[in-house]
Amino acid sequence: MMAFPLYAKTFYSKPKGQASTVTAPDSKQQVKFTIQGMTCEGCEAHVDNQLSKVAGVFAYKTSYASKSSLVTFDPSKVDVKTIEAAINKTGYTVKDFKLISEKK
Repeated sequence: MMAFPLYAKTFYSKPKGQASTVTAPDSKQQVKFTIQGMTCEGCEAHVDNQLSKVAGVFAYKTSYASKSSLVTFDPSKVDVKTIEAAINKTGYTVKDFKLISEKK
């Protein structure tokens, strides 16, 4: 188990890029989730893999060290609660979230 962070990436394939639809650049928002329970890079990969499956999510950067994930998404396609549910589905828990920016 101690070596798991070293080979965890073999269990989680690199997230495939989502087919993107043409959206106006002003329809992006960012939200920072505080996540409880992540302890290694494998945890990051697990969360990123799940976020890659959410339609409307453009980008994400998860860090176990900062216990957070910064997600850029299209609010006309997905809401924050849906993204939160996707993260919680991994077994880690979203403690809170903060809307970082809204580009208009």
